[in-house]
Amino acid sequence: SSEEIIKREKEQEILSDRKVTDDVPVAGVEVLKEASRKIITNTAYGYSIELPLNLLLARSISGEHLEFHDRELMCEGDPLCAPLILIEATEGNSKELSLEEWFKGEEKTAGAPLYSPREQLVFDGLTVYRVKESIPGRFEGAYYYWARLNKIYYLRISEVDEKSYRSYIETLKPL
Repeated sequence: SSEEIIKREKEQEILSDRKVTDDVPVAGVEVLKEASRKIITNTAYGYSIELPLNLLLARSISGEHLEFHDRELMCEGDPLCAPLILIEATEGNSKELSLEEWFKGEEKTAGAPLYSPREQLVFDGLTVYRVKESIPGRFEGAYYYWARLNKIYYLRISEVDEKSYRSYIETLKPL
């Protein structure tokens, strides 16, 4: 239908925008700006996180996949426009396993240690795992994983930015 075509064109525009100046609206996601930070509440997927004001919610159309870009550096010299922080949520834990058990099951299915080595952390009582990722020439950084009910969440950040944003990563909270 023409409405569906218009909707898809608008979504494509959002997903490819390289000049965002303010947070884009995403259904089920609330951005509350305060004096020195913003609180992102993703009610659609059940979590919240605090981020600095310089990061913009951009290139996102669903609470399942949220990209946060630096306001000053967004897409500068990078046609792929990788986000500074990426948070994804999946309903890939139908048995509601602990995160450790979920990792073991996924690795057994794959026949490879996909999530190893991993470091167990605790952020405000929440068990989170940090998995270092190295794809030479493409990505050097870490993924932070946490689980809630049937959902698995991960936050991706580059090695270069991880130290600067670690205190914000530690604010991840399931709702």
